[in-house]
Amino acid sequence: MYDSESINKKKLETALSLIRKDEKGYFLTGIFYDLAASVRENLITKRTDYKENELKMLTEISQNSVMILECMWRIETIFLRLNKQKEQWTQGKLTDGEWILFATLDIKYFHVEIRSIFDYLARIIKEVSDFPDELPSSFNKLKTRLYEKKYNEKLGDDLTQLIDSCNWFLDFKRIRDLVIHRKNLVLVFLVKNQIVFQIYDKSRPISEDMQIVKPEVLSNPFTVDFEKYAAMYTSYLIDLLEESSQSVSKRLNMPQNGSRAMVFHPGLKVLKNWIETFLERIKE
Repeated sequence: MYDSESINKKKLETALSLIRKDEKGYFLTGIFYDLAASVRENLITKRTDYKENELKMLTEISQNSVMILECMWRIETIFLRLNKQKEQWTQGKLTDGEWILFATLDIKYFHVEIRSIFDYLARIIKEVSDFPDELPSSFNKLKTRLYEKKYNEKLGDDLTQLIDSCNWFLDFKRIRDLVIHRKNLVLVFLVKNQIVFQIYDKSRPISEDMQIVKPEVLSNPFTVDFEKYAAMYTSYLIDLLEESSQSVSKRLNMPQNGSRAMVFHPGLKVLKNWIETFLERIKE
C-alpha cells in the first residue's frame, strides 16, 4: 500500500516555474538543461583541453544526460497522447476497448521511463564523486545501501542528503516493479473526461489490494486520477534533476547561466495544466 508522505507543494511549484512558453511553444528550462548543454558544448569546443580521465567523465555525463532528455521527451509524449486520446474517447471517436488498451500501455510506459531516469542520474552522480569506481550505477543501490556500504563517505554531504531524502523513489519503484516484474494488473476505468486507473495484485481479491491509496491522487476511494498522479511524480522528478544538477555543476566548476537552454515539447502544455489543477485542488 502506498501512502508514505504528504504532497510536497514546493516541488510542484518548482516544476511549474520551469515550464514556460514563448512564441515557439512550451519548453522546459533550468539547471539540468543548462548543465547538459554546457557539458556537450565543452566536449565539442574544448575537447583537447581535457586530460583523458576528465574527457571520460564528461563523456559519461553527456551521454547519460542525453538519455535523461530522451526519457523526458517520451514522458511528455505520453502526456500529449493520453490527453488527445482521452478527448477522442470522450467524443466517441475511440471505442471503450481502444481507450483501455491505449491508456493501459501509456500508464505502464510512464513508470518505465521515470524509473530509467534514476539510473542515468546515478551514473552522473557516480562520475562526479571522488571514487567513481567504488559506486554503483544503480540509484536503488545508492539509496538502499547509502550507509551500509559507506557510499555516503564517497559522495559528499550534498549528494548524500539528496539521495537520502529522496523517499518517493522507493514508493515509485515499488509500483513500477509490481507492474513490470510481477505482472500485476493495471486496470483503466471508463470515466469520461478523466484518466482513471488502479494497480491490483492478481493473486488477491481486488477489494483487498489496491496498490495506490494516497488520498490526494485518488479519483474516488478506490481508483487513481492519473493526471494528479503524473503531475506529482513528474514534478518531483524535475525538482530532483534541478537539485542534483546544482551539485554536479559545482563539482565541474561550470557556470550556471540560468535558463539558457530550452527544450520544447507540446506535451508540456498538458503537464503544466495538470500541475496547476493539482495544486489548486490540494490547496482547497
